[in-house]
Amino acid sequence: MKRILVVICCIALYACHSSPRIPDVSGIQVALQTERFEKDFFAVDTLSLNTSLQSLQAKYPGFTQDFLFNILGTSPDSAQKDVSFFLRSYRDLYED
Repeated sequence: MKRILVVICCIALYACHSSPRIPDVSGIQVALQTERFEKDFFAVDTLSLNTSLQSLQAKYPGFTQDFLFNILGTSPDSAQKDVSFFLRSYRDLYED
């Protein structure tokens, strides 16, 4: 019985010893291009908002819909009104 207990303790102590296995990624080169949606969003022309939103949709096809409908919480019917209100409300904060 003591031998089994000693064996279990030895296995438990051996299992607790772990060496960190961190891969070396220093040699991997990554080309990253950053696109700033908020710069283009706050630069839209509010006099022709529909055209500006369409050009944003063309430049950021996956993100524009997600931003307008999931983040801003607007609907397709009230998007122009809501975006115009958002731009007026947050432009000063964005510029700061």
